[in-house]
Amino acid sequence: MRSLAIILEDVEILLSEQEITEIQGKNIRNIADDCQRVLESVKTTLNSYSSLESRGTDTRTIAKRVWKRLTWEPNDIRDLRIQITSHVTLLHSFVEGYTRANVTKLVIRQDQLQHQEILDWLTPIDYAAQQSNFKRQRQAGTGLWLLNSPEYQQWVMTKGKTLFCPGLPGAGKTILTSIVVDSLFETFRGDSSVAICYFFYDYRRKEEQRLDDNMLSILKQLAQNLPVIHQGVRDLYNQCIEKRTRPSTDEVRKTLCSVANSYSRTFVVIDALDECQHVDGCRAKFISELLNLQTTAEMNMMATSRLIPEITERFSESICMEIRARPEDINIYLDGSLPYLPGFVSDSPSLQSEIKQSIIECVDGMYVEHFIYTININYI
Repeated sequence: MRSLAIILEDVEILLSEQEITEIQGKNIRNIADDCQRVLESVKTTLNSYSSLESRGTDTRTIAKRVWKRLTWEPNDIRDLRIQITSHVTLLHSFVEGYTRANVTKLVIRQDQLQHQEILDWLTPIDYAAQQSNFKRQRQAGTGLWLLNSPEYQQWVMTKGKTLFCPGLPGAGKTILTSIVVDSLFETFRGDSSVAICYFFYDYRRKEEQRLDDNMLSILKQLAQNLPVIHQGVRDLYNQCIEKRTRPSTDEVRKTLCSVANSYSRTFVVIDALDECQHVDGCRAKFISELLNLQTTAEMNMMATSRLIPEITERFSESICMEIRARPEDINIYLDGSLPYLPGFVSDSPSLQSEIKQSIIECVDGMYVEHFIYTININYI
């Protein structure tokens, strides 16, 4: 009985101090209420046997006390003991289960922290912010001509294919790359067996575009898509931490192949490959690494670039689709942008029509945002 009372005190502490779910709180409260009822039952039974406390010495009193003790022990005490033992066991089971659940949560949390620590150790580079920024810039409905094209559909549906998309500067390659990345995530949403990696190269960030940085970025993006850290990545991390070194190109290559092969499909999308650092042959080596990875892991790769011979030659056998600003995209963009021009433009449908026609005639495959910006500057 004393054990039951002590455990009830522990239950109150558990309810007041610990983080428990609503369901757990309801269950433990029900158990506690049942225990309280058992204690009340014990108290009532004890009161009914108060005559046992009599100290009479006459034969009749002694006989009464003996009889009471005989009827108490085999029946009432046994039932109360069973109830108390049952509820004590139930409470212990709950507390032990709660403790195990908390330990499990702690282990999961520690694994998540280590997972992120290893990802950050691989490389701090993250292109997600750029993808979000480009997504905000584009007009809804643009780029459908690319997504619906036979070339693009063949690339998406066929494992191990490469889609090369050359284009002039300002043709909208980056926005279309963003559209492709978004479309891939939407197409394979919920399919954890498909990995999607992407790069947005910028000549102003050449210090982030060395060969090892490029390969580590792919490795990081592949690893972060997995629910738990890949053993190959964990081993690479442990080995390098122990030796106090950074992973070598060969070590990254082997780990990259191992992680890529854990997926059924892998997509790597690269924007502005021509802006990847080419000092010491970095760009050429990176293209070679990508093509080798494509062979070993049947990876799908898409790359946009200016028309540079040393790049186009490497993709001569790939599916090729030139990037140009299409009239349908220009119309969508202008329809969404012209209303934000100065009032004398937005209030004049005829002037808007004239501006649209003039821009369409002038862009010659170039992305139209520059023209909208120029109109704003000239008329404000």
